[in-house]
Amino acid sequence: MGSEATRDLAQTSNFEEIVIADANLQRAEALAAELGGGRVRAIQADANDEAALTALLRGFDVIANCTTITLV
Repeated sequence: MGSEATRDLAQTSNFEEIVIADANLQRAEALAAELGGGRVRAIQADANDEAALTALLRGFDVIANCTTITLV
């Protein structure tokens, strides 16, 4: 879901920068390279570390949460 949302944003939005945040940095970097254009970049993020994630996402104007929900 996140990959498709990012593709759509890269093709149709006028955001100056699109950042892909994923625990799997290699996967995020591959998508950023595929979309190219110089305005898509990847960073590593761990959604299980609430404090670190909060600090990492501060300063972004818009965030789309595309994580999956795991019920235990």
